[in-house]
Amino acid sequence: MPTITTSWENVATAECSRIANEVETTVYVAEFAAAAMSCPPEDIPLMAAHTEALHMAIAVFENMAVRSSRSLATIVNVLAILHRV
Repeated sequence: MPTITTSWENVATAECSRIANEVETTVYVAEFAAAAMSCPPEDIPLMAAHTEALHMAIAVFENMAVRSSRSLATIVNVLAILHRV
């Protein structure tokens, strides 16, 4: 039988995943697209735009996410890994 703590962690993880997907498809995409439009098509400016968009998305995620340290840290790590170039 799961404990209340385990149940809460499962709910927090599911909610963090949902929010991460939402932030990734809205904040990151919008920020990167806006920055990329004004960048020359070169690696360094595009990487800077990507990094800025990723930091913005992570900040929004951390602000919206359920405050469960394990879930929050795990999802932030996943976002960073998924967007590593």
